[in-house]
Amino acid sequence: MSTILLADDHQLVRDTLASYLAEKAGFEVKVASSAEEAYVALSTFRNIDLAIIDYQMPGMDGLEGLIRLRSRYPDQKTVIISGVASPEVADKAIELGALAFFPKSMPVDLMLAGINELIANNPVEISAGNSQGQPDSELQNYGLTVRERQILRMLASGQSNKSIAQDLSLKEVTVKFHVTNILGKLRVSNRTQAALLANSSTSL
Repeated sequence: MSTILLADDHQLVRDTLASYLAEKAGFEVKVASSAEEAYVALSTFRNIDLAIIDYQMPGMDGLEGLIRLRSRYPDQKTVIISGVASPEVADKAIELGALAFFPKSMPVDLMLAGINELIANNPVEISAGNSQGQPDSELQNYGLTVRERQILRMLASGQSNKSIAQDLSLKEVTVKFHVTNILGKLRVSNRTQAALLANSSTSL
């Protein structure tokens, strides 16, 4: 059983998400409502597989809190969540060592898929956006992971999420997570646009 630390000062958000992760995914969930409580939990429970940390909870001081956490626990897998952070803040969090940035507006099933990917040591790069503007035309410049490039090739050939999941022995919700991530990185709004971009690229 994997153990999650969920640190968020909004009790309703914290309790709802903790309950979902425990009941739906079978995680053991530790909770904290401040940065100091998160530090205590990380010191007390040495087997935390992923720490999910609210960007604006008491004691975080924005990204300063992430810097302190990374300094104290450099090997701890950490995700930042927030409902208000800008794309620039999200991208900076990843630069500072967060594995991903999950907007609180993200569908919970996709968040769960992302958590499972991170625990399995598969990279994901969900963030609030890309602060560097429109990427270059070649797909190699979009930051797609190997798995995302594989799924994009299958998507471009017309396969459905269900078909892709069957071929790759993945859950359909995990494929949906990757497709959502791909659309965000390519800066397109639907699968058709992603397929057109993939088919016109020489670097896929």
